[in-house]
Amino acid sequence: MSSQFSKPPAEQRWSLGRRGAPPLFLIIFGGLALWFHEPLWETFRYGNPLLPASLLNEVGSDKPLSDRQYETFSAQYAPLYAKLGVKPLDRELLRIWQLRDDLARLTRNACDLPIAERVISPLSRRREFAVVAEFERAIGEKCPEAQAMLQRAGETYMNVGDYGAALAVAEELVRKKPDFPPNLLLEARALGALNRHEEALATYVGVARLMGEPRRVRADVFTRMSDEFEALGRYCEAMTPMETYIAVEPEMRRTPVLEARIEEDRRRGNCVAPQAGGVEVLHRLSTGLVRTRATINGVEGNFLVDTGASFVSVSPEFAKRAKLSFEDAGLSQFLTANGVVNAPVVTLASVRLGRLTATAVPGVILPKPMGAGYDGLLGMSFLARFEISLTPTEWRIKAKTPGK
Repeated sequence: MSSQFSKPPAEQRWSLGRRGAPPLFLIIFGGLALWFHEPLWETFRYGNPLLPASLLNEVGSDKPLSDRQYETFSAQYAPLYAKLGVKPLDRELLRIWQLRDDLARLTRNACDLPIAERVISPLSRRREFAVVAEFERAIGEKCPEAQAMLQRAGETYMNVGDYGAALAVAEELVRKKPDFPPNLLLEARALGALNRHEEALATYVGVARLMGEPRRVRADVFTRMSDEFEALGRYCEAMTPMETYIAVEPEMRRTPVLEARIEEDRRRGNCVAPQAGGVEVLHRLSTGLVRTRATINGVEGNFLVDTGASFVSVSPEFAKRAKLSFEDAGLSQFLTANGVVNAPVVTLASVRLGRLTATAVPGVILPKPMGAGYDGLLGMSFLARFEISLTPTEWRIKAKTPGK
């Protein structure tokens, strides 16, 4: 016998459950929809509560902004603009709702680098590179962990042709980390673009020295160094960086383009070919070092022969004896055990090793004496003019065979 208090059949209970499900389902679905509708959710979660309803309706839209909307959004981002020291974005850019959303987040934390990347991304897509550079520089300067952003700003300034700004960024990077070659390389490129060729040349020399052995130096460092010599009309010296690059691995690095450029510099400078009256044989010491007597600008001294040095280097005392000029020399960066110091870049009128002679050899004046009775290093700016054969016990240096 049925009763009003008896349980409904299972089929009826399921039917009731289904009739009761839609309200609960709609509540859950609506909540999730609000959560995942990021622009709307972010407006309620983070946004300016004073934004009028007309603006809330435009949060997820890329529609053109009215004057009132543009002014309201600009006021919202004004603290960010002021903190970073950047110009307010124009109306056309602020019509991008995703950009507005990310600017709102960045306003709360200007050093949120992932959000900063999201702000920069649509600006880059629209090729607003001047604005991109401004944001990259500001964030790179203001935020402790954003040096990579500052480096990018320098590259962006170079790409848009604002070389003065690129140089300012590079100089700041060098002050922060003077022993990091990419910082110096950016500085050298900016100096060259500004036609400050002596300074650019010295800075490229510093880049090469910081990178270490010539085989570790990037090809473009050598070719850009040659660019600066050519810009100064010093064609005989312009050959040397390219010859050094090739001499490290002749079979791999010699190309018709480089060979043609070297020959063109030789022709334009009417350069004196290296002289070799025979083969010079140098013996290794028990320490593995190669020591020799050499003459620079007519002054003789004791030198270490070093294929791991890109340039001939002389001590301050020897430079004075050889009457090398410090006044007009550019300053390269030189890495020592005590940090980075400046080293003048000079032209050596002649370098002679036995029967081997080369003229117009780029050199560097060391910041302090070498010690152990040495006056300097005979590096690749001299040795690359000749052909070198190495064995465990001796070095044989002679005139280059044609085509080598």
